Amino acid sequence: MAGINCSIVPCSALMEGKEFNFSNLYLHHTYGGPKPNQSTIINNNGSTGLGMTAVNNWAVLRGSTLQVMGVPVEGGEWAIVGGTGEFIMASGVIYKKVHERRSEGNIIELTIHGFCPNLKGTKCLATKVGPWGGNGGTPQDITETPKRLESITIRSGEVVDSISFSYFDQAGQKRVAGPWGGPGGNPNTIELASSEFLKEVSGTFGTYYGSNVITSIKFVTNVKTYGPFGKQNGTPFNIPVQNNSSVV
Repeated sequence: MAGINCSIVPCSALMEGKEFNFSNLYLHHTYGGPKPNQSTIINNNGSTGLGMTAVNNWAVLRGSTLQVMGVPVEGGEWAIVGGTGEFIMASGVIYKKVHERRSEGNIIELTIHGFCPNLKGTKCLATKVGPWGGNGGTPQDITETPKRLESITIRSGEVVDSISFSYFDQAGQKRVAGPWGGPGGNPNTIELASSEFLKEVSGTFGTYYGSNVITSIKFVTNVKTYGPFGKQNGTPFNIPVQNNSSVV
């Protein structure tokens, strides 16, 4: 086992893919006669209870294959657990039923529904936007390029007092930033689920005791809306997020 490396890290990249559907497909399951397309490798064993293992030689679509799992050949379902060519990394289900019974085998009617991801690399490109607001205060920024936002903590009351957050960088390391702002207000923490990502940040800004501040802030994910935190007084703002992107 020496020299083996394994890395499992969160990624908020939006998955692009394609959906495929086939219906009215007919599979010739020919296990007898002069031209069978099935051959038994291991016969079933009554003493152990192990079933038969067989291979089938069926047509391939333009060099593409589907890898499936399931017990019966005739009725029921097969799970799509992989594929090659046009169906690389496919997942889905195949519904099947007997269309016609013959002496040398059967004709099975198939309905296939599945999905394939588009492989475009795993690197998540980050783009910085902003800043918005006035010219006061001290600039704050993170040092490592982010990959996935994990949590956000906002302290707020009449206005937004501070913000802090945790995220995973491009190497999969967890980072913590903040709190940026003052110590006032009540804390609220947003914990994002593993498949949840931030789509929009909006709020209001205005004058509070002579200073330009963020008076309220709201976060919208692909699951739900959090906030607004603070009081919605002043001028609205919205942080634009491009299509197929997220705030990290």
